[in-house]
Amino acid sequence: MREKPEQRDHSTSWLDLAACITRIATGPWLFVQLRGGAVTPEQVIDNDDVDLLCNRENIYRLFDKAFDWVKEGLCHIRITSRRTEKIQLTLISIDGRHKAVFDLWIHLWQINHGRNLLRFDICLPLLKDTVGVARLPVDIEACLYIHHLVSKKKDLSKHKVKERLLNYHARCIAEKHTRIAALVDAIIAGGILSPEVSASALSHVEELIQSKKLWLLRLRRVISKIRAVLIGPPRRLGLASIMGCDGVGKTTLIRELPSHLEKKVKTITGKHLYRKSILFKLAVIFIRPLLFQSRERFDESLAPLVYIRAAIGLRLKSLINRSRFCLVDRSIVDFLVLDRKTDNPRFSRFRWLTTVLGFRILNVQCVVDWNTVVQRKQEVTETGYAVYNMKMFRHFSRRTPTDYLLFNNDGGIEDSAAALARCLNG
Repeated sequence: MREKPEQRDHSTSWLDLAACITRIATGPWLFVQLRGGAVTPEQVIDNDDVDLLCNRENIYRLFDKAFDWVKEGLCHIRITSRRTEKIQLTLISIDGRHKAVFDLWIHLWQINHGRNLLRFDICLPLLKDTVGVARLPVDIEACLYIHHLVSKKKDLSKHKVKERLLNYHARCIAEKHTRIAALVDAIIAGGILSPEVSASALSHVEELIQSKKLWLLRLRRVISKIRAVLIGPPRRLGLASIMGCDGVGKTTLIRELPSHLEKKVKTITGKHLYRKSILFKLAVIFIRPLLFQSRERFDESLAPLVYIRAAIGLRLKSLINRSRFCLVDRSIVDFLVLDRKTDNPRFSRFRWLTTVLGFRILNVQCVVDWNTVVQRKQEVTETGYAVYNMKMFRHFSRRTPTDYLLFNNDGGIEDSAAALARCLNG
């Protein structure tokens, strides 16, 4: 049974996560909360998802700040998106025991049986707050909730649904929205959501409904669904890559992790996804000597071909090892990063390949304090380390589809492996 918020042990990791939740609620971004209780640590941590309406500008502002929280050792973050209309942000405590989940809606296709959508910019004139997490007027929020129930075909007998309906009814009465209160009361009394109630709620929010260029938005939605099927992250986690600069502890973490996972594990060397191919071996034998390049520099020269071969190899590995959980010791996107050990690591001009080719498995990017890198294995510069981390973070956090975990690996090996295992098992 889930513990009540007041019964939770407020460990250091819980308190650090709580601090991040409080920062989300206060800004400097702006989100519209669609339903549920106030965004507080007690309400959000280890509880239901929080639904927020927003735009990409505010999402990316939050993501960049969350990147700093991970570097500070306050939490880990996981960013998941299968389609362009929604991004899920999960904040995970450093020990992996607690989490808070936010569903960030860019287009809310939950009005009029999913035929219409709500957008953030249309709601702005109705908001009183200009930063943090704002709420719509209760009559509007109640009508949107009614259409959420219709769109998701929710069971009206569930306690949580009844509780929210009663709350909306009381608030609408208190603020003298009698017509909306009557609609909510009809649902509560009858236990059904009639077409007449749905239509009445729709008419009340009609001015907020997106009506221009709906055909274009629907087309983009269809394309997004197709891309999710072709290259999107699988719903069952069976493959993950552990990535990061040299010195962040990837190899040690991968070695320790299997003993903490509740699955059979197979470890895959990332470079073997392309170096084991016959064509690449022939290129190394006959072409590399003519270029007088090191093995690593030669790999960079063939970056697009290396990426394509690795993408194919990764897909084959996922098919062959369906019964086991596979850990890859780097992301295939790494093969498109050039000049890794300089002050300015950069993406190859063939980075566009990642938009059309490559299985979007979970990518776990490990970050540690620079002093930890110096102690472990300093093969990169401090500037280059910071640039690499930010470039990879922005690449994975801003693409769709994506499944990306930014993981603080500053802890001891046992603690870090146990925390990552909880992230993967949960």
